[in-house]
Amino acid sequence: TCEDSLDDMVVEKTISTKQLEVEFELPDGSVKVICFTRRPLGLDFNRHMPITMKHVRPGSQADNLGVEQGWRIRSLNGHVVTQLAFQDVYRALRESSEHLQ
Repeated sequence: TCEDSLDDMVVEKTISTKQLEVEFELPDGSVKVICFTRRPLGLDFNRHMPITMKHVRPGSQADNLGVEQGWRIRSLNGHVVTQLAFQDVYRALRESSEHLQ
């Protein structure tokens, strides 16, 4: 429903699919979708919008999946987040990742 919060919608899909789908915009403007299936993700990002990767922890799932510094989060589980407040997107990211292995 329209009253569902972003974190509820993102978490619900993570629980049902057992993965967190993150769509990134790359520095060249292209888009890449990465599906995380376990924790920790290994992402270190700025604390404001747009959420941009500052560092990817070596050996982490993000590193193994090819995530790179400078990539920006566009959507979580198909929900575009680019126009939302950082705290809402961060909460959805954190809460949904808690449901991964």
